[in-house]
This record gives sequence, structure tokens and C-alpha cells, in this order.
Amino acid sequence: MYTFSRVEAIAVKAQLLDEGGGIQDSKKFSLDPDITSFEMLQSLLTKAFNMKGKFMISYVTIDDEEHLVQLSVHNDWDLDAAILNSNSVESCLKLIIQQKSPDEGISV
Repeated sequence: MYTFSRVEAIAVKAQLLDEGGGIQDSKKFSLDPDITSFEMLQSLLTKAFNMKGKFMISYVTIDDEEHLVQLSVHNDWDLDAAILNSNSVESCLKLIIQQKSPDEGISV
């Protein structure tokens, strides 16, 4: 059985990548995992990076072979997984945001 300690806030480091994959901008903030939904996170990121249009959210974690991997966040379940894995990398939730062309990504 898993035992999870209650965390009131989690540190987030979000990086907006340009089309070439380089870091265009980055922001640091905290969120309350008990009240933050995927929809709320989308809204926060849209405002933080002043984005319009579609974008993709990923988080960085460590796989079973101890390699850094990026996993997509598409819904509340994925966000919960990202939060639960947030201590495995840099002791914070590291998000990667990529703006997408009109036919891919999440529309906001």
C-alpha cells in the first residue's frame, strides 16, 4: 500500500520552448495539488506565458532505468501522475510547454 504525505503546495518550473526546441521563456510558481485541475493549469500557463492558440504540456520524470523522460499531460489523471513524480527531478514539477500548429495540441 502506498502512503502519500499531504503537500500544501508544490514548486513548479515551467519552460516555454521555441520551434527549434530551445528555451524561449521560463517561469517558477507554486500550485496547490488539492485544488489545481488540468484545466486550471492550462489557464495559468496561458496567462503566465501570454499564449494564444494551441500548446502541449509535458513533464520531466525519471524512468525505471533512471533516464530523464518527458511524458505528456492531457488530463487530470496525467497531472496527478506528474505531481506524484515531482520529487524525482529537481525536487519540483518541471513542465515543458510547446506551442503547436493549429492542427495539433490543446486549444485554449
